[in-house]
Amino acid sequence: MTSFKAYYNASGSIGPALTKVESEEVANIKCFTGDDAAAVALTGDLNCVTVPLANDLFQFRNKAVITCSNPVTMIPATGVENCVLVDNVWSYGGAYVSQDQKRFRTLGSVIPGDVSDDMVSCLSASGTVVREGAANCWSYWLGSNATVGGVDSFVWLTTEGVSCGSELSPVTGTENCEISKEIECNSSKLLRLSLAAD
Repeated sequence: MTSFKAYYNASGSIGPALTKVESEEVANIKCFTGDDAAAVALTGDLNCVTVPLANDLFQFRNKAVITCSNPVTMIPATGVENCVLVDNVWSYGGAYVSQDQKRFRTLGSVIPGDVSDDMVSCLSASGTVVREGAANCWSYWLGSNATVGGVDSFVWLTTEGVSCGSELSPVTGTENCEISKEIECNSSKLLRLSLAAD
């Protein structure tokens, strides 16, 4: 019986199947014009994108042939900045992913301590690429009603486009901007603090 990897490596295929380790090696970044292994070979991440297959294998695809369409407007879109692979079909990213998915959440946000850096991931500003690590993502507190066992929940958001300050004096980056942690006021909190409602 032909192995799964041998099936993808067969002639006339899109390109070779690689293990995760192989797919992360820069020397292996190679795809083919029109996703045809008999055509001209292309190299580098400007031309190729990694696509997960089954059985923990990966494959490089030619970015130029990635197309999808917005299911609401039916307007065609191209490239990995607009399209994601869903069940081996390129589909419009905005229809399938959101910043608030559970995979982008953690209990606690202190690194190291509550979570490790490899547990942190967030959705890019384009809505199609998953960014990893605290260098690329920042934690947003989900509020006092989103605790689990008394531990605060956070969703990790992309650091892209973070800005604060005024129009005349803009400041950018999570190292310069922050969101203050606010707790909604209600009658039970007022009672606990011995305060009266305004």
